[in-house]
Amino acid sequence: MSSQLRSLWIRTRLPLIVLAIGAMLSLALSYAAQREIARSAQVRFDSEAATVARKVEDQFNNYTEVLIGLRALFNTSDMVTRSQFHEYVTGLGLQENLPGFRVLNFAPYVPAAQRRTYEESNGFAIAPAGVRTAYYPLTFMEPREGNERVLGKDMGALPTALTALEKARDTGALTSSGKTIRVNGSNSEIGLAMRLPVYRRGMPLDSVEQRRAAYLGSVGAGFSVANMLRGILGDDAAGPLRLRLFDGGLMASQHAIAADKARMAADNLLFDSSASLNTPSPADSVERDLAFELGERIWVMNVSADSGHVIGTLDRIVPLLILLCGLAISTLLAGIIYSLTTSRARALAIARAMTTDLRTSERRLGEAQQLASLGSWILDAATGDLSCSNEARRILGFDASVSAPKLDALLLRVPIDERDAVEANIAAAARSGERSEFEHRVCAPDGSERWVHAIVQLTEEDGKTALRGTVRDDTPRKRTALRLTLEHHIARLLVSDDDTDLILSRALEAICDQLNWDVRRRRRSRAMRAGAPDHRRPGAGGIRSGQPRAQLPIERGLARPLMGHQRYRLARCLGGGRRIQS
Repeated sequence: MSSQLRSLWIRTRLPLIVLAIGAMLSLALSYAAQREIARSAQVRFDSEAATVARKVEDQFNNYTEVLIGLRALFNTSDMVTRSQFHEYVTGLGLQENLPGFRVLNFAPYVPAAQRRTYEESNGFAIAPAGVRTAYYPLTFMEPREGNERVLGKDMGALPTALTALEKARDTGALTSSGKTIRVNGSNSEIGLAMRLPVYRRGMPLDSVEQRRAAYLGSVGAGFSVANMLRGILGDDAAGPLRLRLFDGGLMASQHAIAADKARMAADNLLFDSSASLNTPSPADSVERDLAFELGERIWVMNVSADSGHVIGTLDRIVPLLILLCGLAISTLLAGIIYSLTTSRARALAIARAMTTDLRTSERRLGEAQQLASLGSWILDAATGDLSCSNEARRILGFDASVSAPKLDALLLRVPIDERDAVEANIAAAARSGERSEFEHRVCAPDGSERWVHAIVQLTEEDGKTALRGTVRDDTPRKRTALRLTLEHHIARLLVSDDDTDLILSRALEAICDQLNWDVRRRRRSRAMRAGAPDHRRPGAGGIRSGQPRAQLPIERGLARPLMGHQRYRLARCLGGGRRIQS
């Protein structure tokens, strides 16, 4: 068992090492892909957040430009009437172009000495009542309907508002309330207020003293933040992005407010795009904080989105696919290495099995050829070498010790009168590629003669041409056919009415022709070897009357014995006695 385990460990240790390394690399690539996808998603989200921030800042700038244009109205003439103010605001088309605006107003600077004159000329009193060094009453208001009760309200009555007005007067810069206010007296219309100082035309504004001397008042606007930012994220409020706007405070306290995230969310939230849906931020959301400066204040925008929007479904499954593909490739590579390491043993086993099968097939083929008296050979047209099977060697009379007989050796065993025909058939098969079938005789070294039936055809293998042939030993069939033909011919002669000598002469001639015998020469040779009398002398030797019935040599090849008169005629032809007892 230990040897088997050791052998198994030797075969599998390298594939297991490759599999482990591949698995670790797959995990590393999957983790790296996940990090890269998250980074790319964050970059895309930051780009979207920056685009939203630019839109919000541009929207604030658009609303600020309206105040700048309104201030320019007072710089065009020394006196602007209420009707001129109304016509100018109406011409802006704020409801269509800038729907966030809810009110535009003008508050002049009124010294305490001019209070009575102001109240008499405008028809309303400054509120709240009281003696102050200067007043900043709301005089022009658009739209006026619904806002009549705020006409004459002194904006400088509150210390914080007075400080903002004086700072704007001294700096000439835009100021913002930074806090939510009620627009049109409605709780649902909560927004911001911005003011811009107005100076008398033609007066220098280089120093604080000059700006104070030229100070005419201020123009202001109240607008709804929700309406102003409507459409920034599209028409769908439940979109993937969520926008929140915070008042970051004055520029000097920017960092302190930005660090206190909880206080920003609770006290300084000005706008939330999902506030109407009452949906909390997802736990796995991504967000980005961006800020811009306007009216000497910092405005902080928080853009957030669900991570499912930032990282899509396909991006989420990419790391898993990389891991699975890496494991699959590692497993496949380990399998290939295992196959290579064990291929030698498997190749040897396959080779042994193939060798056994080949030898079995060759043995069976040899046995089948021997039983059928059928052999095969291959002739190399270039060298003339014959590759013969064992049965083909036996039929053609080649000794087993001859490794590769030549075509010339085969042709030498063919009788001279048939040799040209055999060569012609082989050449025709080699030249035309057609199958050639023919018969010929073969003379063995031991003097025996065989009839052979041959089939030859041109084949191509591995770019080389060769002649393939089969040989079948047809000697038994040929001899049987010759015997039957001879019997038939002799029988016809014997039953004819011709002269006896003529019949026997023809019969002998037929026998000699069929068997290629030279009768006279063979007969004299036998007589000389045996010391027998010459059959050419009448009455010498032969078969006499009263002797036992003897069978003639030629009669042994007949299918049935001859009748008495037939034997007599044949014996006379061969030179025997005058009578043969039946």
